[in-house]
Amino acid sequence: KQWYQRRVREAVVSTQSTGELEDTSVELDRVKNDLSSMDKKQRKVDQMMSEWKRKCDQETAKNEGLVREIQKISTDHMNLKNTNNELQEELDGVRRQIKSLQAENSDLTEQLEG
Repeated sequence: KQWYQRRVREAVVSTQSTGELEDTSVELDRVKNDLSSMDKKQRKVDQMMSEWKRKCDQETAKNEGLVREIQKISTDHMNLKNTNNELQEELDGVRRQIKSLQAENSDLTEQLEG
């Protein structure tokens, strides 16, 4: 009778162990599927990050080019402004000379007539 009870207990334990093993196997399969799904999502995220990094690098390069162009335009503007100031001073000098020559011409005309 003890032998029979021991066999029954062993069968019960074996059945419980088999059930736990099956449950663990099902849980392992679920975890593997979850891991596979997360891995696919991670690859998509990595791909998106790579694409955004590429776009960011392109925009950064464009921005740097525009900054250089703006600096060149700014330099050209300052050079033109300086040239304009110099020409304005020269024009003012020419106008003063014209006024002076007109006054001198007027004086000479009065002397010839007078």
